[in-house]
Amino acid sequence: MGWNAKIVLVSGARPSRFFLRITVALAVLTLSPLPLIGCSGEAPRVYVSVAAGDRFSCALDSDDNAVCWGRDDFEKVFVPEIPFVALSLGTDHGCGLTSFSTLECWGNNIFGQTDAPGGSYAAIEVGSVHSCALDADGLIECWGADMDGQATPPTGAFVAVTAGYQHSCGIRPSGSVECWGKNDFGESDPPAAQFSTISAGASFTCGLTQEGVARCWGRNDQGQAAPSIADAASVDTGGTFSCGQRVSGVAACWGDLMDALLMPPPNVFTMISVGQDHACGVLETGALKCWGNNMFGVSSPPRM
Repeated sequence: MGWNAKIVLVSGARPSRFFLRITVALAVLTLSPLPLIGCSGEAPRVYVSVAAGDRFSCALDSDDNAVCWGRDDFEKVFVPEIPFVALSLGTDHGCGLTSFSTLECWGNNIFGQTDAPGGSYAAIEVGSVHSCALDADGLIECWGADMDGQATPPTGAFVAVTAGYQHSCGIRPSGSVECWGKNDFGESDPPAAQFSTISAGASFTCGLTQEGVARCWGRNDQGQAAPSIADAASVDTGGTFSCGQRVSGVAACWGDLMDALLMPPPNVFTMISVGQDHACGVLETGALKCWGNNMFGVSSPPRM
């Protein structure tokens, strides 16, 4: 919500995050880059990736340290103090791929979504209340809520995985996409194309073809599955909106933009991540910038 926000996936696929929509009474547009000078004269942290979830966000700095902010229920902003190379967030839980290629999860575990398996992994992707990971052999393992089969992946090798609200998808070595789980709106019926990245949202899915074309399928009542970007370098999905990063690094978003609250700032980003009703990105300077709903400070990244 990829809510997912997932931050690193094999073959460049992006985590994504996927959640029940929250009606926000007071939404504040926040554009919050980190300052160029750190606190007490210290050098500012340089961030390399960010993950947006539902009412919370997390980021990784250049030393593999993670920091989270936003709503702190279920202790979901208290990320373990271990080195990570990738993070992905869901509704009330998060998971990370450690520098040792192992998995570590935290937050709400009512469906077992933080009970990460042991072993060696190459990518992690968190959905709303389930999680999926790609192991060292290209096999997908999922855990957590499985009422619609979203945590029961098909057998065989994949090169990327993404987890949405109640469905999941993966990219085969051939570039074709295979999805499983809920399919009420066609979110699990991918087009016959070869993809390089993929991101599952709430009842819809988007991806970037190997020709560099952004394509989406599934629920489109808010325009969330109708890409407005022709020169995409990445695509990420959220609750009822999506964003893509242009080849130039400038972001573009489409879908329910909450009366322009979710229109991205005109900055150049190295990567972006979409949550339920906010998005965050890493600037060329290594600073963080978020926009959209700011309830619980979810769009106010740390300044150190």
